[in-house]
Amino acid sequence: MASTTYTQASGMDGETTTDNVTELAGQAVAAAAISSARAAAAEASATAAAGSATDAENSLGSLTVDAASVGLAGALMDSEVTNLADVKSFDGADYATAAQGTLAANALPKSGGALTGAVTTNSTFDGRDLAADGAKLDLIEAAADVTDATNVTAAGALMDSEVDDNLKTLVLPASTTISTFGQTLVDDADAATSRTTLGLGTAATTAATAYATAAQGTLAGTALQPDGDGSALTGIDTGGSSVSALTPAATVDIDLTDDDYFSLDLDQNTTLTMSNVAAGVDTFSLKLTGHQITENYYDIEAAEYLDKNMHVSQMDSQIYGFAFSDDGLTMFVVSAAGDSVYECTLSVAWDMNTSVYTGVSFSVVSEHSLPASVFFDPTGTKMYICGRTIDIAFQYTLSTAWDISTASYDSKSYDTTSQSTSNYDLALSPDGTKMYVLAEASRTLFQYTLSTAWDISTASYASKSLNAAAQASDPYSFSFTPDGLRVFVSDVTSDRIYEYTLSTAWDVSTASYASKSQAINLEDQSPTYVRFGDAGSYMYILGLADDRIQQFSIDGSTYATVTYPAAFNFPAGLAPDVPKDDVVNMLDFVTTDSGTTWYGTQIGEDYK
Repeated sequence: MASTTYTQASGMDGETTTDNVTELAGQAVAAAAISSARAAAAEASATAAAGSATDAENSLGSLTVDAASVGLAGALMDSEVTNLADVKSFDGADYATAAQGTLAANALPKSGGALTGAVTTNSTFDGRDLAADGAKLDLIEAAADVTDATNVTAAGALMDSEVDDNLKTLVLPASTTISTFGQTLVDDADAATSRTTLGLGTAATTAATAYATAAQGTLAGTALQPDGDGSALTGIDTGGSSVSALTPAATVDIDLTDDDYFSLDLDQNTTLTMSNVAAGVDTFSLKLTGHQITENYYDIEAAEYLDKNMHVSQMDSQIYGFAFSDDGLTMFVVSAAGDSVYECTLSVAWDMNTSVYTGVSFSVVSEHSLPASVFFDPTGTKMYICGRTIDIAFQYTLSTAWDISTASYDSKSYDTTSQSTSNYDLALSPDGTKMYVLAEASRTLFQYTLSTAWDISTASYASKSLNAAAQASDPYSFSFTPDGLRVFVSDVTSDRIYEYTLSTAWDVSTASYASKSQAINLEDQSPTYVRFGDAGSYMYILGLADDRIQQFSIDGSTYATVTYPAAFNFPAGLAPDVPKDDVVNMLDFVTTDSGTTWYGTQIGEDYK
């Protein structure tokens, strides 16, 4: 029996599915054949009853089967059946279910086919409800591009580039489970939501390093930032203490209405007043920062003994000359008795009370007996010696700066006999091109020129000198200011230091007496050597009477002064010294009678 293939288009909620359906017409033809057989039987019965006419006809020949006869019988001619062979071979097992209907047009082949037309169902396909799931399918873009960030975002997902590498490599144990609470926390959209989930305040999500201390409270709004200056803080209880920077002026008022800590830069002479002593305020503090008004270093007339000294007899006797390193941390003294140079260290720069002999010395006896003076170049690698009995200056090299244990004789010297005899002191200019030698016998300071800097073997007399006999009858030493415009000469006979000015720097022939001198006999008679330190703030005198190097302050600079209110009382009735340039003094004040009288105490000084 023939079979025929039909194509039916089926719309499935917008989806198009094509199945090949082999429709067999045999079922209908079989039904027609059965009907025809039944009709033939009926016809045979009728023929038997009719008798001889039909029998006679049949006996004449075979029955004629034509289209009219078959059609009359309700059947089909073979020629009217398409795919006759498929129809003849029809079998009920070729269909999915017997319930698919009696018409081949209603049947679906088991092997599938191309369906055309709309397909409807009252049930489900593969267990899925197309009516419900179809709407979801409609949301999926046809041939959606999963590399398109817009599509991925619309789907509620993340692109690979948006996922942290650590998260990609995170592997949880197979038994790991996340609680409902944990899932909620993970799903929280922001910190505020997470705080709500955890039941925390805002400070819980603020980095601890953003605040000065953890004890400042649970709310970030009440914490203090570590890098703030406090200027924008409000509502802060400081325990009654607040800071007020006073404006420099000739008269400055200390107003105790709200403040009890004050700071003042003294850039001019200042008179202090007080006002508005608030109830309950019985103390306040004052920070004073000093400033220089005029500069005047190397002022020997302002010399003030500091009660700081060093006994040099512990090293040797007949100590004459001495010198400092540029930083004031090392001092060298020369002994005529021991024909040696000795080294000392100062733990506090320029402070004689902190000087200690190191035990290090260097003998110059091979070159000189009775050495009287020692001088170093600014680098501390060249040393020069002169003495009273040999009118020759000698030069040495230090392989380690300012360390005389590394000194060695350069085999270089200069004989001053033609001009200077009984030499007590020598020095060189800062550039090493000039040398000066003081002859005690002639009371004259002689000047020499060095054609090669710092090489005294290249020296020659410059025909320039300064005679100090009018002031100093027995001069032992001299010292220049760094600019070469002033020179000071010590005199053992008068126990004084004399000052001379030079109209041309480093040219002693232009020197003249400045009519300034300073008596030293109050501390030590017979001052032999004078040196200066710390940019002219200090003067050092070596005396013959007790072999001490004594330290004086010679800072003649002026600094802003302070005049305190009459209500201020200080110990022994003496107000604290005015702080010097950029030096800070701290003072505390207290009253026991509501501000009528204030008692002041300096709690710190010389802060820098």
